[in-house]
Amino acid sequence: METKLDNISTAQNRANLYGFLAILFRKEPDISIVNILKDDSFMESLITLNYDLYNLLKNIPTQELFDKLYNEYTELFYNPANHFSPHESIYIDNENLLWGNSTVEVKNFIETYGFTYSEENNLIPDHISVELEFMQRVIIQESDNLSTSNCLDANKCLEVEKQFLENHIIKWIPRFCDDLIKQTQWDIYPKIAQLTKDFLQWDDQFLSDLNYN
Repeated sequence: METKLDNISTAQNRANLYGFLAILFRKEPDISIVNILKDDSFMESLITLNYDLYNLLKNIPTQELFDKLYNEYTELFYNPANHFSPHESIYIDNENLLWGNSTVEVKNFIETYGFTYSEENNLIPDHISVELEFMQRVIIQESDNLSTSNCLDANKCLEVEKQFLENHIIKWIPRFCDDLIKQTQWDIYPKIAQLTKDFLQWDDQFLSDLNYN
C-alpha cells in the first residue's frame, strides 16, 4: 500500500520529468542542461527509464555532449530542409498550419485552469514544451495538495491531468516522437523522443487507475 510520502514522491518525480522534457524540447540546450544530463542522480534515473539513453550519455564528455545536443536541436527544429514541427495543430488539424483549432483548444484549456502559457522564444500554446510544462505545473499543484492532505483538490488535479493527456498529449506527441525517431540519423534526440513516448504512455496508464481517497 502506498503511503502519503510515496504519493508525494511519485508526483514530484513525474513533475520533474515532464519539466525536464519540456526544457529539452523548448530551445537549443545550454550548458546547464548538459550538466543536469550528466548529473549522477539523473543518470541513475535513466537506468530504469531508458537504458539506451543512459548508455549513450555516460560515455560522452560534457563539452562534446553540449555540441551534439546543440547541433541536433538546431538541425531538427530550425533547419527548413529537415524541419520537425513540434506543434499539436500540425498533427491534429491536417492543414499543415500553425494556430489551428487545436492551438485554440489548448490555449483555452490551459487558461481555464488558471495557467498562462510561456511566450518565451515566441512559442505558441500547442508547442510540445508548453504542453509538457502545463502537465508539470498541474502535477506540482497535485503534490502540494497531497503534502497538506488535501485529497479533494489533489483529485481535481488528477482529473485535469487525465483530460489534458487524453484529449491532447497522447493524441499527437507519441506520433511526433515516432517521426523523429524514424526520420533522423542523429544520436541523442531520437533517444530523448523514445524516452518521451515511453513515459507518456506509462503516465497515461498510471493515471487511469489513480485516485486519492
